[in-house]
Amino acid sequence: MQLISRELKAGLRTTDYVARYGGEEFVLLFPETGPDAALVAMEKLRQRISKLPFHFSGEPVTVTFSAGLAAFKRGDSEEAVFERADRALYLAKDAGRNCINIEGEDAG
Repeated sequence: MQLISRELKAGLRTTDYVARYGGEEFVLLFPETGPDAALVAMEKLRQRISKLPFHFSGEPVTVTFSAGLAAFKRGDSEEAVFERADRALYLAKDAGRNCINIEGEDAG
């Protein structure tokens, strides 16, 4: 996870924020960034992670990067945004993983 953390941080702007959120999940915040620009940034990160040389017991391992994107809306609580992002993440995972889903859109 340290390698992934470093790659995520290296692929973000100085104004962005990344934190580990549970076992294999991270939260990324893109201040003053619309969904389209956030999607582009997440896709670059997905590609960056996919190129990392992961190995387990000397054998190469494929690591996937699934993400759910949600934007803050007027009157939102942090919990509401996290819930929408989490639903979008699980739609991306259900769609076969290694993709990014924006809240309210079908994954795939």
